[in-house]
Amino acid sequence: MKNPSDTALQADAKSRVIVCASIVFIAAVACMWPAAKATFVSGDDERLILNHLLVNHPTPGHAWTVLTRLTDDLYQPIPMISFQLNYALAGADADGRFPVSARGFHATNLMLHGVCAVLVFFVVRRIAGCTRIGFVTATLFACHPFAVEPVAWINGRMILLATLFALLMIWLRIREGTPSTVVAVIAWAASVASKVVPTMPITAMWCEWRVRGRLVRRDWIAYGTMIAIAAGGTLLATKTTIDAAGEGDAGGASAFVRVAMAWRYYVENYFWPTRLCAWSPPSLGVSASDPRVMIAIAEASAFTIAMWFFRKRNPAAFFGIGFFAITILPFLAAGTTRRFLAADRYMYLPIVGLHCAVAAICVQTFDRLRKRLSFARADKVVGWPLAAAVLASFMWSHRLCDTWADSVRRDERVVAVNPTEPDAHAQLAKAYLFQRDPDAALRVISSARATLVENGRLAAAAGEAYRQKRDFESAERELRVAVEKLPEHTRTNFLFALTLEDRGRYAEATARYQKLVATSPEFLPALTALARCHRRDGRVQEATTLYERALKINENNVESLRGLAGILMESKQDDRALKLLQHAARFDMSDITAMTWLHTLLVEHGRGTEAAAIWDRVLTVSGRSDEVLAWRAWGELHAGRSPRPFVEQVARARPERNFAEWAVVVEALGRGDEDAVKRFDLAVPVGADVGSNRTEKRRLIVSAIGTMPGKVLTTPAAMYLVARAFVIDGQVESAKKAATVVLQSADPFWRDLALRLMRTASTTEQSEPH
Repeated sequence: MKNPSDTALQADAKSRVIVCASIVFIAAVACMWPAAKATFVSGDDERLILNHLLVNHPTPGHAWTVLTRLTDDLYQPIPMISFQLNYALAGADADGRFPVSARGFHATNLMLHGVCAVLVFFVVRRIAGCTRIGFVTATLFACHPFAVEPVAWINGRMILLATLFALLMIWLRIREGTPSTVVAVIAWAASVASKVVPTMPITAMWCEWRVRGRLVRRDWIAYGTMIAIAAGGTLLATKTTIDAAGEGDAGGASAFVRVAMAWRYYVENYFWPTRLCAWSPPSLGVSASDPRVMIAIAEASAFTIAMWFFRKRNPAAFFGIGFFAITILPFLAAGTTRRFLAADRYMYLPIVGLHCAVAAICVQTFDRLRKRLSFARADKVVGWPLAAAVLASFMWSHRLCDTWADSVRRDERVVAVNPTEPDAHAQLAKAYLFQRDPDAALRVISSARATLVENGRLAAAAGEAYRQKRDFESAERELRVAVEKLPEHTRTNFLFALTLEDRGRYAEATARYQKLVATSPEFLPALTALARCHRRDGRVQEATTLYERALKINENNVESLRGLAGILMESKQDDRALKLLQHAARFDMSDITAMTWLHTLLVEHGRGTEAAAIWDRVLTVSGRSDEVLAWRAWGELHAGRSPRPFVEQVARARPERNFAEWAVVVEALGRGDEDAVKRFDLAVPVGADVGSNRTEKRRLIVSAIGTMPGKVLTTPAAMYLVARAFVIDGQVESAKKAATVVLQSADPFWRDLALRLMRTASTTEQSEPH
């Protein structure tokens, strides 16, 4: 029988643990609460959420595609699926700047941070064998400014989830009783599928050795399996990474220098986090003998000495320093391949070790002072300074969260920390471009140029700003400078080629696209642009090959789907074109050209109701416009309803109104109302402009007339409308043939109209540029 006092003590201890865990969770959420008000920012939020077709069209099928597709980018399916869920549940953006609100995305990050902090408490409490050390460690973790970036930035989700599953894996291995193997391996696989931290199995071994004192054969099998998963994840990440931006130089210094400088950044900002921001400059022009590198070496040496010093004097601090050293290694190595010194998010998981070391030292010092002096004095020497440090971290993190409110505030912080770095100013300019404010971007660039050396990225940002203003001459001037200074920068070279194309210099643009495709064969914008150029130049086979190549890289690339469908329609391969356009419509209903093609093909296949439904969805996605309303009128016609209500909503004296009126006259003729054709002839002159996509509109009109009953189709009124339809896109010979049939009518009225139409068609043919 259990002793009642023992039961009471156990219940009391359990209650303390629950209270501590609750405080840690609340502190984590409260500290980062300002991040809940933030919005989407430029960069990965654009690429992986706003513009990612699988994410912004969340379905179970697209989730499966994310899980099984290994191309396009790092294989991080779990965060991507979580983005899909957030997108599916998101409400409308209050400001209307984005398709959905970012609140749900940020709330998820906050909750994940709270759960990670609680896991830190349980893991460290178990390893250190002390609830106080676990509590202090977790509280420091919850509030430290290094946690701001992964929590406040939506795409910090990768690190948050990787940390959560890694800590869960460690907990499953070190918990009381028999360590879990299968579930721990699954948790580790989930961590790798979120963000690869390849040394974590070694860190877990370090933790389990600390708790159990030894590892048996089944433990080695479990860790061997996890190390194999880590190796596979690392190789997969390396293989599937596409440097779409073409950043080129990774830092300009040796790998040793970059590792040393990154180490210094992480350690110094842990104790004095005043220089934290979203970007840090690479170590350009720094040699191994530089005093800054010497300081970094000295700091690393001090850590080594501290680890040796605490090995027996404070085992928990010894463990914490080892945890940090093992976990930070892959992030230090990653810095040698990236064009920045360090990334704050990379410290989120390794920092647990430093927090543990600090907590262990504080608790040990407090206990010794309490024995030698008194509790009150120990509290003054250790307790109050520690509380002040936590409060200072809380307040500074709170403030840093505000800098992630939007792209501009984020990058204003970057400029404030790195005022002499031209790249920082270029990044701020791009933040304004993300907010569609090219004038503000140009002011930032002008100010930077007044005090700093000219920089290729400043010129590239200026080129993008002028492109937003549609000042292609100035854009070409700036981008020409940018490509000279950044010859390997893929995006800048692409924008320069695009600008040349916009200025009508097609041969130069094509040559640059060809060079881009040769150097960056999986850069989809260059592939589709080159295909577009080839198609314009009549090189249809080359264009087809490029579009098909692009679709092998990404089967959901809407531009390639539309481009290839257009070629297939020209070659009368309508069935395959229809499938491609239907696939494109799953992702992008705002592409009016693709939707008009799809409408036309559906009508020709007798699927008028589906054609009408297209424009209901387009109206929802793109809003009301004369062009969409005109096509919606045609959708009503093909669905067997009157188009007139939608025709009346199209503005008069607009080309789209003329096209909409065609739907009315075709509907009337189908009822046998030939007088409607006469009224139409007076209201809409022969050759009247019907707006863009004229070939598709003519094809649609002719197809609609062709489905009429034989007794209507053979009337002069029907053939006259067919003749007029061919005039729309300059099919003069076809128009004359149809008009010739009308000339055989016994009714002088229709013969007169046919003669006038033939004269108008001939005039139109002579006036058309060749």
